[in-house]
Amino acid sequence: MNVSEPVNREIDNIVGELTRQDPFRVWRTAVDNHIAAADPEFVVALARASAPKVDPDLGRALLDSAFRSLLGAQVPGKVTAALHVVAVMRPTKRRVRHLAALLAGLLDADDAVTAFLQAGAAGPIAEELRACLLHELLFRGVTVTELDPIARWTASPHWARHPLRPLPLQRTDFEHDLPIRHYSGNGSSVALPFDTDPTPALSRHTRIALPRARETTTPESTEQLEQAVANWKTHSNGRIEARTFALTSIPDPATAAAVLETLPLACLQARHPAATDLVVTPSTPARVWRILFAAAANGGAYNSGEGVGYGRLAAWQSLAALCGATDIDTIAAITRRANDARWFTFSADTPWFERIAWDLGVFAITPDPSVSVLAATDTD
Repeated sequence: MNVSEPVNREIDNIVGELTRQDPFRVWRTAVDNHIAAADPEFVVALARASAPKVDPDLGRALLDSAFRSLLGAQVPGKVTAALHVVAVMRPTKRRVRHLAALLAGLLDADDAVTAFLQAGAAGPIAEELRACLLHELLFRGVTVTELDPIARWTASPHWARHPLRPLPLQRTDFEHDLPIRHYSGNGSSVALPFDTDPTPALSRHTRIALPRARETTTPESTEQLEQAVANWKTHSNGRIEARTFALTSIPDPATAAAVLETLPLACLQARHPAATDLVVTPSTPARVWRILFAAAANGGAYNSGEGVGYGRLAAWQSLAALCGATDIDTIAAITRRANDARWFTFSADTPWFERIAWDLGVFAITPDPSVSVLAATDTD
């Protein structure tokens, strides 16, 4: 892009102002004025000139603001300009997940597909951006298998080697009515599905003999179980308990609450003796997958999660571990094993849980017989 001398002078003046007070006002005024004048190329030139001259934290914030402003504009060329701003950002692969979510969440479907096709303008992270955007589009209602350019890309070497490659290009039976993050020009919102299930809870006490449990937790099983909530611990204030146990016999599902109480779980220690301190509710693999997806894709109290693509992958990894599958099994194989298991959610009034908004408790009883438990909590 050739920049005229007057434009260069204007950009130099704006960059000079960014070192003074209220740089956001100066930046937003310039960006908004040029977008209103249908001049997105100016925003790209400003981004390129400003990034090397300001503090890195300020630079990231200014570039993020320009990116969002372009996506929300109604001007020709905004998608290409926004992708050029991404190139200036030089984002990490993790940051690309959020940028893909913004592209899918702030653009209409046609423009989001255009972003997929033109992702090369975003620089070296183009293929990672496409991989993440593919799943964002899929979960936002775009039938990606019917779009020839996307179908051709999914046959390319870039996709064949990608970590998200094992995920199907259609939503499975478990992947509907999901809490997808919604974006606006200034922020985002998402529903939290960690509330109490309306299904009647199980009785805690039973006179039926219960199986004995032997712990089988390993570092490998813990890591796989934790995948969906790992971001709560690494990028927020969360804590996690992930345990597996072999059972001496298959318990009656009606005794699941009593079985859970026999396990030496830290999250259930120091429970209040009130009858309502532990609530165990029968569930389904689809509902548990939805909870795991929300935890992985949308994050905890202080982070925005992994985005749809990697959140989807993490949810399947945790679901697989809960029902005794492995992370190398196909989605179809994990689904079959999940449907053979008995699923439950639980909540407990104990000091371990923060009991604010991000409390998760799920477990599965499998025909092996075994029981796997995943509990997580987070706080702001």
